[in-house]
Amino acid sequence: MFLLVLLILLSLTGCGQRSTLVSAPPVDEALMTDCPAQLANPLTTGDVYDVTDRLIEVTESAKACAGQKRALAQAVRARQKLVSGKRE
Repeated sequence: MFLLVLLILLSLTGCGQRSTLVSAPPVDEALMTDCPAQLANPLTTGDVYDVTDRLIEVTESAKACAGQKRALAQAVRARQKLVSGKRE
């Protein structure tokens, strides 16, 4: 009888512990947008000035997209660390 009571008490000791759920922070919607399919406007005249302007547009678009994707990757990594419980 003593063993039975002891086993019941030991099995109930885990029931008193509370587990805390960690909610992951939301990812900013601005990071979830796709990069534009068209990085620059079409050439109009095809002269060196027009080509240079389009090259600048493409470079600026690519930098903006790369920055957005880098920020998204950082947000996902931070979220994964929080959910998995790992600390730095």
